[in-house]
Amino acid sequence: MTRLSEIIRHGAEIHGWVPQPDMPCRGHLHRLPTLANFITLTRSFVSTVLFGVAFTTGNLAHLSLAVGVAVCGDLMDGFVARLMNQQSRFGAVFDLCADRLAVGLLFTYMTWHEPQQAVADLTYLFVAFMLDCPLSLMFLPHGLTSQSEFDRHDVALWKWNFSPLAKFMHSLLLPGLVLLAPPVIGTIGALISGIVRIWWIVRDNAF
Repeated sequence: MTRLSEIIRHGAEIHGWVPQPDMPCRGHLHRLPTLANFITLTRSFVSTVLFGVAFTTGNLAHLSLAVGVAVCGDLMDGFVARLMNQQSRFGAVFDLCADRLAVGLLFTYMTWHEPQQAVADLTYLFVAFMLDCPLSLMFLPHGLTSQSEFDRHDVALWKWNFSPLAKFMHSLLLPGLVLLAPPVIGTIGALISGIVRIWWIVRDNAF
């Protein structure tokens, strides 16, 4: 892993993608052309094309490939951002937009091809875009760089929403429940998730 990190950093330095001491990346919107942001843009474009192919063919292999690209790219851009000190507020929002794009395409596909799951899928989409997005962006008014820094503002909010375990539950377990469980159970799970997010938003009172 150390050798891989050195190779990535060296390549980024050659292309000028590593911030210099006099031009720190954190919090500066003028440092948009970073390797991490390029990975975010690339994985979004490629996964969107693959989702389009899956929509056309109805092939689950294409759908799985699209999801795989989105997930692997999400892990990679975060790793590169931390490795090269390319974390920024723009990058955090850009990454969130890319994640929501993938989620929206996935659940739209499932709604189209499995209409019996439509209520659960659409309920989850509403929660993801209208409640989870505002909650995820609440780091902005607090002057933080990303959701991962919420432990500096509110440890409880970070622990239940943005810690590694919480992200695993919100990003994998809940969507899996909505997609795989009977529609009634999936809908109830999405509604409970939405109510919890409303509570956290009101509790923080960021807006």
